[in-house]
Amino acid sequence: MMQHKLEIRTAPSPEVTRRMNVEPLTVVATNAGCNFAYAAVRNAGLRVERWYSVEMDPICKRVSETIVPAKQLVHLADDTGLVGNLTDDIIMSRPIH
Repeated sequence: MMQHKLEIRTAPSPEVTRRMNVEPLTVVATNAGCNFAYAAVRNAGLRVERWYSVEMDPICKRVSETIVPAKQLVHLADDTGLVGNLTDDIIMSRPIH
């Protein structure tokens, strides 16, 4: 049986409070899946103004709509290749196969 050591460091309360007071983020999530990253961003104390999602899977889009509030979520495109035409600045990721 293989054992893995997993260490998860949490931020001290003052750091989380500081993050909660910075300007809200605008995020472009490419190959977003179900946008579970949204929960990690929020749990880190960061606020979100707009969450642009790029995902083609209709089931993942529906799941995303239960995680990301409607006033923040924008389904930007179905294909990451189209995003460059819709935004000025983007950091691209690629799916893991």
